[in-house]
Amino acid sequence: MVGAIVEIGTSSINFWVPTYVTEYLGLSAEMGAGVFSFMSLLKIVSPFICVFLYHKVIKDMIKLEAALFSLSAVFFVFLLFTSGSPILNIIFFSLAKLIIGCASTVLWSIYIPSLAKYGSVSAGNGVFDFTGYAAAALLNAFFASFTNWSGVIVSWIVIMLVGLAGALVAMIITKGKEQEE
Repeated sequence: MVGAIVEIGTSSINFWVPTYVTEYLGLSAEMGAGVFSFMSLLKIVSPFICVFLYHKVIKDMIKLEAALFSLSAVFFVFLLFTSGSPILNIIFFSLAKLIIGCASTVLWSIYIPSLAKYGSVSAGNGVFDFTGYAAAALLNAFFASFTNWSGVIVSWIVIMLVGLAGALVAMIITKGKEQEE
């Protein structure tokens, strides 16, 4: 599930950025392309931010994933209230996308390599990759069915909350296994 959530966040939501900027914020197509390019460049720094957070702030990958999904959801909520201020809205959208990039880094750069001790790196990568792209494709069709941007934004918030719920379930399972040992 987490693989699907991060792929939706990094690919599917990213796909809608130019349309969002032109339709919801009323900016030019050139601005939409510029914002899309800027958000795409943010993906370059998100792994560095994530690794810093993991090693210096939250050394538990599940808790870090939960915090990242929570923070991203909060920034998406801000989009609902800042449509009248395109610059502020784009800042919040960019922060939400940056945080989703960090959540993706937890999965691909911290969790997947940890499967090496079980000899399951390739299998884990394949499962997460497939579920992620399949979910992103399905969700693009879902997003296209909305008649207003508020519904799309709320669905993005819900998706991040589903990611948070998955992380919380993982925390409970992990804590239960630790107590058994």
